[in-house]
Amino acid sequence: MSTIELTIRERFHELFDNDFLIVLAYNLNGLILDANYNFLKSFGYNPDEVVNKYLKDFILKEDIGQIVEIIKILKETGTIKKVNIYRVRKKDGSYVFLEFFGIPLIREGKIYAVLAIGHDLSKLKISEKKLRDSETKYRNLFESSPFSIVLIDLKGNINDINSTTENFLGYKREDVIGKSFLDFPLYSPEMIPFLKERLKLYAKGEKLKQIELMLLKKDGSAAWVNPFVSLVDIDGKTHIQIIFNDVTSRIEAECKLKMSETNYKEAYERVNFYKDLFTHDTRNILQSMLASVELCELNAESIDKNEDLKNILKSFKEQVYRGANLVKNVRTFTELTESEITLKNIDARLVLNNAVKLIDHYKEKNKINLAIECQSDTCFVQANDFLIDVFENILINSIIHNQNQIIEILIKIYSTTDYGNRRLNFEFIDNGDGIPEYKKEYIFTRFKKDSNSVSGMGLGLSLVKTILDKYNAKIKVENKVKDDYTKGSIFKITFPISN
Repeated sequence: MSTIELTIRERFHELFDNDFLIVLAYNLNGLILDANYNFLKSFGYNPDEVVNKYLKDFILKEDIGQIVEIIKILKETGTIKKVNIYRVRKKDGSYVFLEFFGIPLIREGKIYAVLAIGHDLSKLKISEKKLRDSETKYRNLFESSPFSIVLIDLKGNINDINSTTENFLGYKREDVIGKSFLDFPLYSPEMIPFLKERLKLYAKGEKLKQIELMLLKKDGSAAWVNPFVSLVDIDGKTHIQIIFNDVTSRIEAECKLKMSETNYKEAYERVNFYKDLFTHDTRNILQSMLASVELCELNAESIDKNEDLKNILKSFKEQVYRGANLVKNVRTFTELTESEITLKNIDARLVLNNAVKLIDHYKEKNKINLAIECQSDTCFVQANDFLIDVFENILINSIIHNQNQIIEILIKIYSTTDYGNRRLNFEFIDNGDGIPEYKKEYIFTRFKKDSNSVSGMGLGLSLVKTILDKYNAKIKVENKVKDDYTKGSIFKITFPISN
């Protein structure tokens, strides 16, 4: 097992160790792969009585259809968007209401399991039932309920809130009674029309799909709630009763889980990318160097082949430069992905001049005509020391992907204005091999593999794109001649000009 291919429990140990959440992992056949201690303790089971058993053995028969539907949708769409409530059997035979949200787990591009995160709704269900059954007990339940309860009239005016709501949201009862529930900055502005429409439907007694809603407390902090809404009659008047179920912990856990899944996937792809890269490119470089050495040995005894020997040594040096550039690019990639960067005002024209000097060694083997035309009064941009890697990689790309006897590279620098914002543009125009249309779609993608290799433009240009993203700069590639890519390419970079 590699350091990436960890067990589900090891990967999500924070969730499994949570004392308030119930966590189950099951495969697409409904077979339970793991359950956290909180589930086992709450339901009275030993691990052997749960793991490698099927969900249908624990869920009330009437609720099994929900599991079947979830797995079907998951296989068809790859996502789970619905929160489900099941009645789950305890070891003593009684059933408990659980609310679950499922997260698909992906390995090597395929869904292999579901991580279900839930909590016990039994107390909430009991509270709802008691509130419906007995008006005489309502006030005591209202005040003593562990859940936030808000009573509003059919026009949306607040009639009462319980003490739990006061503590939860930070507003006092006397500050809210008689005011519209929309008068308080609890919701984002774009939610107001949506909530007004739901209020009209609730007032008519319609049953609506449950939603999860973010509320802003009086102290400015955010809380996620799952509101249970119903109509109740108190003192001969009909009220809309809203019971807020705080699901903040679950939402935060889901966010951490999604972030963990994303980091896991990126790490997995990065390891495979570097493995393929070094396997392919390093092998090619070493083979080229070996061929150069063998030619040297064949020509060593002949004094008439000094010119050939010089060319062989130039080729040998070129492979050394290729290897050094490969190592440099991988190191830069690592620094970009593992640390935060700080930007500063940099003269991009000066950095370009230094990058041009770095490719001087290519002139030993190639005839290169390089010219720079600058038509901008300022070349300062927000960047850092990696900017030289951007220019160097584009120049190297224009050289190594060029079969002409004379390599032509023209660099144009000019400024433009876009909606009042000034931009600094660099165009690298070459007469190289060009880039087919289908390759233009992915040459800047970091882990995209060509059908033949992962070498060549793959690392250098994906590194360029990664760096420019940090600068809020854009890059695109076009044909030098509109409908004929074989005549060369234009790499265009656009920076925001730094004031």
